[in-house]
Amino acid sequence: MCFVLWPYVGQAEEPCDQLIVDRQEFVKDASLVTAAADELGSQGAEVRIRIINSLAGSSNLDTYVTSVRKNTCTSWQQADGDLRSNLIVMYVATGDRKVGLYMGGQWERELKREWTRVLGVMKPKLGSGLENGDLSLALATGLREITAIIETIYQAKSPGQPVVVQTEPTDYSGLWMVLFVLVVGGLAIVVAVLALRAKAERDRRRQEIMEQRQSAQIARGQCTSLLHKLNDALPIMEAHTNMVGKAFDEQTVSGWTDHAAKIKANVARLSTSISTIRGNPDDEGLEAGSYKAMYSVYEGLRNELKGVEQDADGLTKELEKAQTLQVSISAILTD
Repeated sequence: MCFVLWPYVGQAEEPCDQLIVDRQEFVKDASLVTAAADELGSQGAEVRIRIINSLAGSSNLDTYVTSVRKNTCTSWQQADGDLRSNLIVMYVATGDRKVGLYMGGQWERELKREWTRVLGVMKPKLGSGLENGDLSLALATGLREITAIIETIYQAKSPGQPVVVQTEPTDYSGLWMVLFVLVVGGLAIVVAVLALRAKAERDRRRQEIMEQRQSAQIARGQCTSLLHKLNDALPIMEAHTNMVGKAFDEQTVSGWTDHAAKIKANVARLSTSISTIRGNPDDEGLEAGSYKAMYSVYEGLRNELKGVEQDADGLTKELEKAQTLQVSISAILTD
């Protein structure tokens, strides 16, 4: 699905799983956009930002993005060929001054309804950003507005409406009439109370199912985001280990190498665990218990991924400390 501000132009995307692809060099402050994307990622979304210039022969934006998704960035798709449910992709075309937003099914209903609001806060900054060659603020503003919308939706509660029972005086003409009215009225009240209780229970169960399903979807998105982040960091960490290790003894380097291999093995294991989880929180019609069970599994894996992330951060800091020591020794020897 697409929402268009101005006529649109684009080009092929590569690499597909990178947060920002900006061959036009319109993102001057990547840290600002990355921070806004991380805030949205904390809600379970995966974000992609693309700054492009031409449609590469496609007739319109929808055709172009469908072609990218099916032929170039297949990782954006789920099994049925649609955009992954927690993916949010934003395009900006600098040549023809257009912006497009694409999202998976998890966000489609809410963001479609609120797109005008997002567009309203982005439009002034897009105009000035295109003129001065820096879209960083416009992109960050749009991402933060989307985050605010999603947070509001998940935090909102729908209180039930009070039931008002009106009674009217009855003209009793005799004892038997009084008894008859009391019996009939009592039965009617019992039936009404039972019906209201049954409706309240159905509403409660529907609300519980919806909340448990959303919790499972968010936990799955957080796992996927952490996994992508770790997979992106592994090659950098291995290269860092090899570079720093050239100046240290074999035993020290072996400890770093073993540590990095352990982290890589844990990432591979958790990736397999996530891909083999039984059930899909996007499936409708399940009981709350099924969604709750999926949430528990994803939450456990998320905690493990956070532990691996902390382990990787610790190794990175150790390597940076060793590199600083290496530079200091080299400076002393030079003097």
